[in-house]
Amino acid sequence: MAKVLKISDVICTITRPKPLVKVGRELSVIALILAGGEGRRLWPISNGLRPKHVLKLFDGLSLFQKSVKRIHEMKSAGQRLVDRISIVTNHSQVDILKSQLAEVNIQADFIIEPSPMNTAPAVAMALFGNPGIGDGEIVGVFPCDHIIRNEEKFAHCVARGMDVCIDSGVCTLGIPPSRPETGYGYLEFGPSTEDPEDGQARSRFENSAFPETVLRVCPVVRFVEKPDEVKAAYFIESGRFLWNAGIFIFSAGVMRHLFLEHLPKTVSAVHSMIAAVDEEMGRVRDIYSQADRISIDFGIMERISNITTVVSDIGWSDMGSFDSIHDLNTRDDSRNVTAGMVVADNCSNCLIISGNRPIGTRNLRDLIVVESDDGVLVIPRGDSQSVRSIVDSVEQTLSKPMEKDVEKPWGSFHVMDQGPGYKVKRLVVFPGAELSLQSHASRDEKWTIVRGRARVTIGAQIMELGYGQTVSIQRKVRHRLGNIGSEILEIIEVQTGEYFGEDDIIRYQDRYNRV
Repeated sequence: MAKVLKISDVICTITRPKPLVKVGRELSVIALILAGGEGRRLWPISNGLRPKHVLKLFDGLSLFQKSVKRIHEMKSAGQRLVDRISIVTNHSQVDILKSQLAEVNIQADFIIEPSPMNTAPAVAMALFGNPGIGDGEIVGVFPCDHIIRNEEKFAHCVARGMDVCIDSGVCTLGIPPSRPETGYGYLEFGPSTEDPEDGQARSRFENSAFPETVLRVCPVVRFVEKPDEVKAAYFIESGRFLWNAGIFIFSAGVMRHLFLEHLPKTVSAVHSMIAAVDEEMGRVRDIYSQADRISIDFGIMERISNITTVVSDIGWSDMGSFDSIHDLNTRDDSRNVTAGMVVADNCSNCLIISGNRPIGTRNLRDLIVVESDDGVLVIPRGDSQSVRSIVDSVEQTLSKPMEKDVEKPWGSFHVMDQGPGYKVKRLVVFPGAELSLQSHASRDEKWTIVRGRARVTIGAQIMELGYGQTVSIQRKVRHRLGNIGSEILEIIEVQTGEYFGEDDIIRYQDRYNRV
């Protein structure tokens, strides 16, 4: 069963990096899967509580589940490459990630950020807050929202990167670009310093499935942020640039040293946050917010000289736009990709996704049409990189779209309404399931049963309630809700108070191991 590392669990001693002993596969390897993003480029089906990596759009598995399975199953010479997996996320996503992890029957630790801050603070949380990662261990950082078609060769490239980082300390996987893409970052590489005829150019971790090739390992000259069309075309023409996949492999001790040198404020924020473990969650978030809000690419990688890249032709895509969803999924005879309740009459080359309501279309060409409770998006194909700016405009001109549907191990909840001083939810609890024994610091709640039978605990009182009955729970009072019937239990929950975030939950007992 997955273990959740609380702030009080994650404290370690910072030391200077120790030399790595080249003992081949005897080195311990840890995979950090970064799973805290919002996926704003896939609005309106993706948001902070329902990010793109948990969506099961087409084949029954989310990008998160695909990533965990891929990393868990990586092998070299018949042995798994990764010894253990840690997932770095935030409070708003941990429940759904735990639930999806259980569906694929893979064990992992969870390291929970107080709030999303970008990838450099997330990695710092893992390195400086996890005593289970020793300085001499190899760490791989993997985003959780990628598609990789050639998983066997991916394992080969990762194994090569593990070997390279023993020598150089830090390595990344670079993707040969297939088009002048403006939605990806790039890295410029220099000539390989390895002799391809040298047997030592092969990885000590190497997967023998590719004996016909020695993967190119080259020095990284620089990282480049997402370019405009002119620069992207130049990068492709020059042949000196690779897509930056955001996959990094390094020794833990070397990276801790680099954080101390280049992002000392982030290290200080992580340590101060750990020292404040017993304080109110808002205070912990304030401390963590003092960290540098920056990616590890630009906070660390761009500032160091001794970094190498493994040229990795692995069929990679970050599934970061609606155009990539269209291109990577099975299309019908008219090149349409559809999901949900969709009628596409005489349409061609379109992506049409229905969330909760039917969509009827006719005579459309080269369009993206997406519907969810958060809104409706209609844009031309090829323009999906503009979605982020559309979301910014929506949030500036209208109220911020409500993050409505949230899966939980016990069922789900749906935000029906919210405003200053209140929030209204509909809770759906599976038969036999129950919420944790919990309390809230900043809100009162009132529950009304609209379907099924409930067992309700409030303080020392335990009661059974049915349709139409109502109970009130004051803030700081321990309470619990369970479904004792054979059908779905539905509750209308009205919250009143000052703060309604999902991190205002203190758990005392929980069958889903979230205490």
